[in-house]
This record gives sequence, structure tokens and C-alpha cells, in this order.
Amino acid sequence: MNEMEKEYYDRFEIKLQDDLLRLCTSYQQLDGVLIASEDIDGHWNVLGPQYLADAVEQVRDYPIVSVAWAAYLGTGVAWGWDADWAAVSKAPYQLFYGE
Repeated sequence: MNEMEKEYYDRFEIKLQDDLLRLCTSYQQLDGVLIASEDIDGHWNVLGPQYLADAVEQVRDYPIVSVAWAAYLGTGVAWGWDADWAAVSKAPYQLFYGE
């Protein structure tokens, strides 16, 4: 990945986080602050680039679906953190594919 692509992906990630935070706050699911943990943030650093590779090309035509994928992935990781983090923290991105 070249520097221009990295900057694009970084901006995309920041905008996505900001939009999700705004949306979740407007639905009173968050209070304007992202919930975070070092464990989950570290795992996002593994899964995030793969998610972005899937999502970036779809954002223009399917923006809601791209956001929903991020929410689905986040929900799966959060469930795994609660259920069996030792296993889920090693799970590959493809494990989170599903119906």
C-alpha cells in the first residue's frame, strides 16, 4: 500500500468512526464517547485493514451496508471479548463472515 492509499484509508476510518459515534449518540446508545479497550483496539488493528479492503469499494454505492458491516464486525468482536477472548482474539477476519 502506498502512502496516498494509507492516507485515504486513515481518513475513511476516522470519518466512519465519527459518523458511527454521531449516529449511536443520536439514538442514545452512546453518550458521545466511543467505548474502547486495548484488547479490542488491538484486534481492530488486525481486522480493520481487511474490513476496509472489503468495504472501501462498496461505500459509494452501498454506504449503509458498509456501515452495517462495521457494526456487525464490532458486535462480533464485542461478543467474543465477553464470551471467549482467548479464542476470538486469534480469529481471522473471515471467521466473522456470516449470514
